Amino acid sequence: MATRRGRPTPKSQVKSRKLLRNRQDTAGSESYMSAEHEPKHPDSLDQRLIGEINCDIATLGEVRPETLLRFAFKRVGFNTDVDPSTQNTPRRFIKYLMEYLNRFDPMAVLGDGFKGPEDHGIHGIVAQCNIPFRMICEHHLLPAFGLAHVGYIPRHKVVGLSKLARLVEGFGTQQPSMQELIGEKIADALHKGLDSNGSIVLIEAEHTCMSCRGVTAPGVITSTQVIRGVFRDVPAAREEFAQLVASAKGKGSNR
Repeated sequence: MATRRGRPTPKSQVKSRKLLRNRQDTAGSESYMSAEHEPKHPDSLDQRLIGEINCDIATLGEVRPETLLRFAFKRVGFNTDVDPSTQNTPRRFIKYLMEYLNRFDPMAVLGDGFKGPEDHGIHGIVAQCNIPFRMICEHHLLPAFGLAHVGYIPRHKVVGLSKLARLVEGFGTQQPSMQELIGEKIADALHKGLDSNGSIVLIEAEHTCMSCRGVTAPGVITSTQVIRGVFRDVPAAREEFAQLVASAKGKGSNR
C-alpha cells in the first residue's frame, strides 16, 4: 500500500491515480471528441470519465480543481504542459471562475438605509444609469459586459447611492447566470428589499458566447428590462425612466 506523508493511501485511490495517469499519457495521441468517442448521451462523457478513473466522490474531492481541468484540456487535445506559458492556464481559469462565484447578501448591502421621501410628502424616481455590468453565462462560462440602468420609487426608505452599483456588481458576480435572471434579482431587491413603490432594471450587454463563438456576431447588444410595482402599472413612469437613461447616454457620449 502506498503512503502519503507517512499515512497509508487507500487502494482505491492508488488505482484511480494510476488509471488517471495512464489516460493522460495517451491523451495527446488521439482526438477525444472524434466520431469514435462522441458521447451518445449528454451525460455519458462525465459518466465515462468517472468510470475510467474509478473514483468516487471522496476520491474526486481530494483532486485539485486545476488538476481535473488540466486533464480535461488534455483529453480534447490541448496539452497545457507542453509550453511553459500555458502550464498555469488551468489555475488561471479556475481563478477566473472564482471571480464570479462570490457570496452575496443583497440585504446586507442595502442595509437599514435612510428615512424615505414619502415621509416628507415627496415622490419621485431615484435612478442610476451607465453602471458597469459584468457576468459570465451559465451555458458557456464566457463573459458578458455592458451597462445597467436601475431605478426605484422609494416609499419609507432610501439607500446610499453606492448601494445601487453594488447590487449590480454583486448579482453579476454571484454565480454563472443569465442576464434576464440577474435583472430579476436586482429589481426584486429594490422592490421587495426596500419595500419601494416600484423598481425598474435595464441591462444592455454584449455576450462573448455570441461574439467569439457559435454565430460569431460581435457587437450585438442584448437588452433586458424588468419592471415591478408602479413601473409595471403606470406607463408614464416607464417613459420617465427611459428619458433619464437616454439623457445619461447622451451626456456620456459627449464626454
